[in-house]
Parts: sequence; C-alpha cells; structure tokens
Amino acid sequence: MPFDWTQFGVNAIQVLVPVVTSVAIWLGRVALDKTPRVLIPIIAVALGTGLDMLLAYVSGGTFNPIVGALLGATSVWLRELLSTYSEHEFRS
Repeated sequence: MPFDWTQFGVNAIQVLVPVVTSVAIWLGRVALDKTPRVLIPIIAVALGTGLDMLLAYVSGGTFNPIVGALLGATSVWLRELLSTYSEHEFRS
C-alpha cells in the first residue's frame, strides 16, 4: 500500500490549527484593542471549528464540529501557557 501524502498533509495542517487560531486571535486583539477577554474562548472555538470545516471541505474528508471546537479550545490553552511562561519565566 503506497503512502498517502494527502492524508499526511491534512493531519499535519490539523495539528497546526491551534497555532493558527492563537495567532489569529493575537492579531485580532492587536487590530481591535477593545475586544473583551471574555469573548476570546468563544472566538477561539468558532475559529477552530471554521478552520476544521474548511480543511474537511478542501481535503474531501468528513467534518466533525467537536474536533474543531477542541482544536480551538486548545489554542486558548496554548495562549495561556505562553502567557504564563512569559510572565513568570519558568526555568529548570
């Protein structure tokens, strides 16, 4: 069975959805300084779901909104992790 590069590419892009979502939220907060912090998790879940839906459409795969929402929620966790690290500068 030959290696399926299409599925590999889809999986690789899907892994990057939390990073792309985090960067999009950061750019949105820079552009729109008055975005309430309460809306960030909601925006992240919506962006993650939208990116996963777009990826499913482009690749011809199936769309799972729960996976998209979890990818968006992961971006919030990633952002908080980096924020905590930059504030406290943990060193081992």
